[in-house]
Amino acid sequence: MNEVGAGVTDLVLGAVLVSCASRLQRAPGVHRYWALIWWSAGAAAFAGAAHHLVFSSSRRAADLSWVVVGVLVAVALSYLLAATATENLEQRLAGAVIRVRVVGLLAYAAWMGIAGIGRTTPLVLSESLTMTAIIGLWCYGLYAGHRQAGRVLVALGVLALSAVFFVLPAGIFPTSVGLDARSLQHLAQIPGVLLLSRVVLDGAQPTPGVPRRPTPLPRR
Repeated sequence: MNEVGAGVTDLVLGAVLVSCASRLQRAPGVHRYWALIWWSAGAAAFAGAAHHLVFSSSRRAADLSWVVVGVLVAVALSYLLAATATENLEQRLAGAVIRVRVVGLLAYAAWMGIAGIGRTTPLVLSESLTMTAIIGLWCYGLYAGHRQAGRVLVALGVLALSAVFFVLPAGIFPTSVGLDARSLQHLAQIPGVLLLSRVVLDGAQPTPGVPRRPTPLPRR
């Protein structure tokens, strides 16, 4: 029953992510990286649904499908880092950040295939540094005057709060209807996804007299 609940809530989350991605892609003034974040995350959610609903009965198939989920999550976070760097750094530095991330992503894919199959811990540990960099860059943007930085940080905080279900006692979840920690965490991501999408859409419409991006770091 828990696998069914996790799979169904993954489908719900995936539908929301794809809807947001489509809207961002059509919106004028929104950098393509923002839509690619949700396209990748949506693909990860649908792959997660297949993992829970189709492949969970076979250990080998479940392990391989979880590798696919992990790689897609890493790709989504890579686009989030790329979007963050593009918003907050000058072009040269943003490009350097993206190139370093690509190398790291390739190493991550190899690591998941060799040592992280079927495990959640390697995914969490390997991406924690990426999230730290993302938060750090938006904090810099807040300091430098990026007009949307504060709202982005709030949206990322709302997304992060979804992880609270993994630290709460398992006995409080209504497992009889399939709502375990994974299922609730999937649903709890939706408010953060919608909020971040709204912030990005609002940021694509600059307020007169207010700079959209902070002053780039000086060249040396």
